[in-house]
Amino acid sequence: MKKYLLVLSLTVAWLFTGCTSVELASSADCEKAKEFNIEDSSKSQLYVYRPNHFVGQALKKAIFIDGLYVGQLMKHTFLVEQIEPGEHVISTESEFGNNQILINTEANKNYFVRQNIKLGVFVGGASIHEVSEEKGMEDVKKCDLIKPQRKESVNINPADIEKARLELKGQQ
Repeated sequence: MKKYLLVLSLTVAWLFTGCTSVELASSADCEKAKEFNIEDSSKSQLYVYRPNHFVGQALKKAIFIDGLYVGQLMKHTFLVEQIEPGEHVISTESEFGNNQILINTEANKNYFVRQNIKLGVFVGGASIHEVSEEKGMEDVKKCDLIKPQRKESVNINPADIEKARLELKGQQ
């Protein structure tokens, strides 16, 4: 019985601790990103971050912008992307249904999207939502910048993104 409890305890501890990682950017790049300056005033700047949650600390979840893979976030990390002004579908991988939002950006402005981890049946799920600039800046200052991780091989089909864009517009 003691062995069973020990194995169960270790398994639960493993599930709630971080055992995976992502490659972080340099501290200089991280501090520069946290100044929230937009280098190209004709672009929008998008921050996607994941705060430090107790649940799902060991999980990494992919982030896509208009179907293009831009990286995986884990607890206490963020990424920043310069994007064209206009409508964008921001999505995350998850065990649960549609995990995407539609945001409309303007040039020379910062936008913030928060990724949250949810308990899942087999693997934790994720959700995302846009937050205010004030809240986003506050949260991002507590996170670490990841190195760019774009991979062409994991992009979402553009037709699927267009379908999602139309569905999301219909929900507004």
